[in-house]
Amino acid sequence: MRTHWLKSTALTLVAATSFGVFALTAPVQAGSTGRKNTAIALGALAAEQLLTGKTTTGIIAGAGGLYAYSRYKDAKKKERYEDRYWSRERHHHGHYRW
Repeated sequence: MRTHWLKSTALTLVAATSFGVFALTAPVQAGSTGRKNTAIALGALAAEQLLTGKTTTGIIAGAGGLYAYSRYKDAKKKERYEDRYWSRERHHHGHYRW
């Protein structure tokens, strides 16, 4: 029984430490890649917590993961729009072609 507790505690500490390191090194204005990484990290934390029987923490992390994923999709859509806007012939040699 003690071995199971030790494994689950070690796994929780590894997940929390890696998430903490990620949170400290993440930029304030994350692009779509940063938002995707956050969603993946929160999803992994939620899965680990739910599998170890910690349902409250798992549900909170899962909800955070879903929110992060929706923000990732919004950021990706915005990047695609901006890429399409600037790839058109509107911007030619440093000035607009009107």
